Amino acid sequence: MSLSKPISKLVENITWDTIEGRVQWSFADAPSALTSGTPYIIPIYVTTKYKDYQRVSVYERRFKYYTDEDTWSWTSMIVFVMIDNWGRVIFESEDSDLKINSLFNVARDNASKVDDIVKKLLEDE
Repeated sequence: MSLSKPISKLVENITWDTIEGRVQWSFADAPSALTSGTPYIIPIYVTTKYKDYQRVSVYERRFKYYTDEDTWSWTSMIVFVMIDNWGRVIFESEDSDLKINSLFNVARDNASKVDDIVKKLLEDE
């Protein structure tokens, strides 16, 4: 199942706004609505308030993929969510999507300030 057109366009717009420096992301702990009572591990959760209006986040969801009752391996997917002012999930993507994966990579790099780190490390050359 792919993203609806409006959500796909929103993810694309957020990605470009991040690339162009209009959106700043930060690392955070995932809200309990995403972790309580679930088998998921969320090692990376990045979030922003888009257009000073809506909290949006992207995160890596790791979980066990069972091939048999006793046989499993770890797998992961990137998820896009919208969170209300009380920490409730009001939208969550259901399937992997290339646009969401791209947004995650851009948002994670933005939150980590990796470009600044690399620039600083290369200054003395």
